Amino acid sequence: MGILPRLAACDRTRFSERYLSSALSYLMTCLQRKDKDRQLALVTIGYLAVFIEGDIAQYLPKIIDFIRSNLPPKDPSAKKRSVAAPDAAVFVCISLLGRAVGRSHLKHELKDLLESILAVGLSPALTTCLRELATRIPSLKKDIAEGLLRMLSLVLMHQPLRHPGMPKHIALTPMALQPLPPAGEDVSSIVLALRTLGNFDFQGNIFYNSRKSGKCVTGTF
Repeated sequence: MGILPRLAACDRTRFSERYLSSALSYLMTCLQRKDKDRQLALVTIGYLAVFIEGDIAQYLPKIIDFIRSNLPPKDPSAKKRSVAAPDAAVFVCISLLGRAVGRSHLKHELKDLLESILAVGLSPALTTCLRELATRIPSLKKDIAEGLLRMLSLVLMHQPLRHPGMPKHIALTPMALQPLPPAGEDVSSIVLALRTLGNFDFQGNIFYNSRKSGKCVTGTF
């Protein structure tokens, strides 16, 4: 698997015409396994997409379906089978797909996946993935920034994020009502949240700008 992206990089046209179908068939088979090959296959698919770009378009629906099956459902109240916490490789694959064909082929699919991605919880792999998507697909930046701020509010302030000036008696949207983290949140999560707050470009977001301008808004940073 490690050599497939290198072969694609050497001769994209020849690889796509002769070997892409069999390579993707093999990799999709590896995704059904429960060992380390599954993680490596996800990363390999992502790097293949980077080198062959639009040539991977016909295989994207199956790849996205697999990624979706490894993320929490969009509706937490829906009676669906429980999904284990996804491997970091899932977010690496999403990042690479976003870099390769996000703006041209996956903009709507990734927007649809965003709620499920944000429902996973803060992690280094997640924040790296979201930063990549916000850079490669500018149309998603606003939604990504707002979702990240909601997560950071729960970790750092232990309360849901509210729209600036929003009365406290107004009900929050379902997406904002994520479970609060334990009161004794571990130090590593707090450090990651602070680093994310400092490194992610929140410029232009109403929550972020209200706080930066000095306004006292409950639930903002």
